[in-house]
Amino acid sequence: MVNQPTVYLDPNRTDPRYNDVLDVPQPIVEERLSNTDWCLCGKCHQMPTIEESICCQEIEKIKEQFLENSQCICEDVYVNQRLVDRENVIDLYRYGMSFQRKRLRPRRRRPIPSCVVHHIREAFPSPDNIYLGFIDANADDE
Repeated sequence: MVNQPTVYLDPNRTDPRYNDVLDVPQPIVEERLSNTDWCLCGKCHQMPTIEESICCQEIEKIKEQFLENSQCICEDVYVNQRLVDRENVIDLYRYGMSFQRKRLRPRRRRPIPSCVVHHIREAFPSPDNIYLGFIDANADDE
């Protein structure tokens, strides 16, 4: 059996703790669920949760490290090299934003930008079209 990156879909899940990640007021955050008007790179897709509705251009560390010469992190050579190998893709999911060139400690997961999730799904589609999305480490305790 081959491990495949998956994204868990839970449209009923919202977590106000991620409002500070997006750094926008709550009413604006909730508007993200039905459109991609929040996308700044032009490659994001609608996501099932507020936490996952984030563009690569909204994450300051990504902007600083990858977006000097491109609109989207998916256009970056380093990121594209990581996304051609299934093991690297699994690594990206497992460790969250390891493409920031540092790994997050266990239990400190962060959502992957929508554009990256879509890029991975295009490269490695699920045969049954069922994916797992971002799962907060604190949800493991529930």
